[in-house]
Amino acid sequence: MEHLSPARKRLLQLLKTRAPLSTRELAELLGQTRMATQQHLSALEQGGWVRHEDRKGQVGRPRRYWQLARQKEAPLFPDRHNELNLELFSALRETFGEAGMEQLLATRQQQQLARYASAMAGQQDMATRLDTLARLRTEAGYMAEWHEEAPYWWLVEHHCPICDAAQSCQALCRYELELFRALFPEWRVERATHLLQGDLRCAYRFSSPQNSSEAA
Repeated sequence: MEHLSPARKRLLQLLKTRAPLSTRELAELLGQTRMATQQHLSALEQGGWVRHEDRKGQVGRPRRYWQLARQKEAPLFPDRHNELNLELFSALRETFGEAGMEQLLATRQQQQLARYASAMAGQQDMATRLDTLARLRTEAGYMAEWHEEAPYWWLVEHHCPICDAAQSCQALCRYELELFRALFPEWRVERATHLLQGDLRCAYRFSSPQNSSEAA
């Protein structure tokens, strides 16, 4: 990635966190002309960094939307523990079986829960709690952020540093969802989008029991 210009690095960062985006949207976010943005996109597409999808609207020509090419994400957003995780999970499963794997993941979840709960101790405001959680998750490599869309709160993780390990051990994803539910027992927490299901990011929706029952 070192050979990419600052503008192209910024463009890739935007696609990582906000894709899919149209050429016009990217140009506005970058503060550039559409022609300049299109030149960057064309060069990045030729290099295998991005790909596009044309979507038909109700009227007019189809609009082109851009997102990262998955095969290029590894050098752009490295997973610090990826290879080691895969080797460890394979060895643990072979040595201790599925029951041993479940015990390992349960222990890991309890350790995470204790660490996150300690960092959030005394915090009552939902925005403050989610801000702390997003910071902790970002430090762990998840590129997390939160926002409110009343009546819901959202935690969005744009990157997954354990994605390859989760593909071979999908219980990892289950335990992460259970972790968030344990941290916010007074809220209903659901995974709305999932990287392993082909979505661009993992997003978790927090809703109060009252709002959940009203929606039902």
